[in-house]
Amino acid sequence: MKYGTKLALQIFSLGIVIILIVFIVFNNQNHKNIINRELQHSISNAEVVSVNFEQRLLEKVKTSRTLSISTIFKNALQASNNSYGKLLEKERIEQINLLNEK
Repeated sequence: MKYGTKLALQIFSLGIVIILIVFIVFNNQNHKNIINRELQHSISNAEVVSVNFEQRLLEKVKTSRTLSISTIFKNALQASNNSYGKLLEKERIEQINLLNEK
């Protein structure tokens, strides 16, 4: 093989190897960047969801507290307990099941 052809082939091979190395390095770096970006996005979404969940939970707690200290609710609950307390256990269960089906 002529020296010029051999030199051209070596330069071409070296260029291909360099291009492959650069491609692999950029591909790995791009992959790491995408993983980090998606991780940050997931963390951000989790924070938003947790804040919304906490707000809903606090609303439910406030509603429960309001109902538990409400005089009307306490009186109605006491009356209901008294009326069901007078029934036999079998009748009480039947009444509760009837109300649950409504």
